[in-house]
Amino acid sequence: MNITQFLHSEKKLYEGLIDRLDILISLCDDSKNIENQNNATNNFPSDNFNDQILFIINKENRFLHNKEIAIAMLNHYDNKLNINQMKNRISIALNRNKSQFGDIIKYKYSNAYKDTVWGKKEWLDKNAVPKPSYMYKSR
Repeated sequence: MNITQFLHSEKKLYEGLIDRLDILISLCDDSKNIENQNNATNNFPSDNFNDQILFIINKENRFLHNKEIAIAMLNHYDNKLNINQMKNRISIALNRNKSQFGDIIKYKYSNAYKDTVWGKKEWLDKNAVPKPSYMYKSR
């Protein structure tokens, strides 16, 4: 293994650690809202996965990363799924079924694929940038 390959493998390792830390931070931030989320379960759509994604985006009322949607959705699932499985399922649903999500759009704030958030077109200003009140959380 040359130095470039080694550095790339180290980069992947640290990106994975950062993703795990982001999940833990989000869980800590969301722990204050767990009771409210449990009360909101009655409104959570039980049949349609796409409707569940829409419910979470509308409930949070801001642009969300796939990971944030996944964390919020996992709170509503009895059989706790793997966070990565849920993120992949959400990504596939949002990217393949765009027409089924109505006014939900993808916003990329950098060239990195992971820097993609989902929200409503009306949450953008005239320059096609999220308005401050609907701003996504930084990674």
